[in-house]
Amino acid sequence: MKIKEQSLIDLVLKGAGDNSIKNCISLSKINSAVLSTIGEAFHRSLNVSLSIVDQEGNLVYFYRMPDAILVSLSLSQKKAYSAVAMNESTQNLSSKCQPGMPLYHLETVTKGEIVTFGGGIPIRIGECLVGGLGISGAPDPNQDNELAEYCLDKLM
Repeated sequence: MKIKEQSLIDLVLKGAGDNSIKNCISLSKINSAVLSTIGEAFHRSLNVSLSIVDQEGNLVYFYRMPDAILVSLSLSQKKAYSAVAMNESTQNLSSKCQPGMPLYHLETVTKGEIVTFGGGIPIRIGECLVGGLGISGAPDPNQDNELAEYCLDKLM
């Protein structure tokens, strides 16, 4: 019996692989995408912070432009975390969290860990969720979302 159980465990572990962002997207590719995104933000006269988390929501990359507002540090991380935790963009979550909608009070019940305004996007390789990307600091969350989409395009 123990032999069969161990074989099953080995089979599951072998098939699982490691689908984390660290093993799917190189640091060089991430650096290139971030530099391009920061250049685009500068071109748009926006000062932002950018965070990337792995599939468990752990911070793996962070950059803050020199004049980005202080709250953008924590919000970019929360947006990235929210995108991976909910497996959906924070822009899309916004409409689902309005009064009368299925996720109303989501931000409250998660004590602010989940945010529901633009700028957070899940990172997927094919159908596999590998991480989340969050951008914050623009005057309008739609601008954060546009930059996040831009960055995601450069990552892929």
